[in-house]
Amino acid sequence: MLLVRHRRATLLGGAAVLVVAALAGRGATLIGVAVVLALLSWWFAERPRTPAMPGFATPHGPAIILAGLAHVALIAACLALGLGETDRTAWVVLLIATLAPLPFYAYGLWHGIGVTLTPTGVRAGKLAGAFFVPWTALADTQPRNELDGEVTLTLVRDPEVTGRPANRDVLIFDTTSGAFVAAAIRFYLAHPEERPAIGTPEGYRRLIAGMAVEPDRPLPAPAPRPATRDTLTGAAIIALAAAVGLWTDWRLDGHGLIAVLPQVMVLPALFGAALIIRARAS
Repeated sequence: MLLVRHRRATLLGGAAVLVVAALAGRGATLIGVAVVLALLSWWFAERPRTPAMPGFATPHGPAIILAGLAHVALIAACLALGLGETDRTAWVVLLIATLAPLPFYAYGLWHGIGVTLTPTGVRAGKLAGAFFVPWTALADTQPRNELDGEVTLTLVRDPEVTGRPANRDVLIFDTTSGAFVAAAIRFYLAHPEERPAIGTPEGYRRLIAGMAVEPDRPLPAPAPRPATRDTLTGAAIIALAAAVGLWTDWRLDGHGLIAVLPQVMVLPALFGAALIIRARAS
């Protein structure tokens, strides 16, 4: 996909267009753009995953790029709000609150998230950083669990870390089945002689053939989707949306686009509610 192949150009170009729109005072349009991009990001993130990756790295999807542009559109809308606002202090606080989540996923936004298998180990790109796990740092029995887009590893020593990635034993990735990634890792743990061929067409053919005849293993059952985490995340989003809406209505003048900002905060609140509903249904 063109959007993914030219990730950084898309992000820089999209951000430039959104800032220009903010300087032109197109706050209402920017909020609409943020909503549309967020919905597209959700749609791509929830699409069915392919059963295999085409090589030794999981393909990057467009979901995080669209989510990042939606966030930038929201920041630009807040910038546009302040151009005619008399209470500058309140506006600056709102702008900082909107900018605050960016460092928690900026690394993944710029570099992409995913998993790459190499002859020396497993490299994982995450939202706030990356880590590298040598094959010798992985326990013989893998994985602890596997979900769509997430595999939890069992480590015998800490990985090498770049940035501040959370959950340094968890791999996250787009578009690819978690079962495939887990099976590929198991294959190379069981067949270290195959690792030098990682990255070659012949090595990939042998990987697929070896995974097809993988014997049944007494592995732990896959864990269910982390319902508690999703519930807490959803509740936090609802609380933050309510706080921003109430505080904006209280502190700012209530003219122009400011008058509708509290109502707009219903959108992230609905997203939080969707997370909780999905968590309780899983």
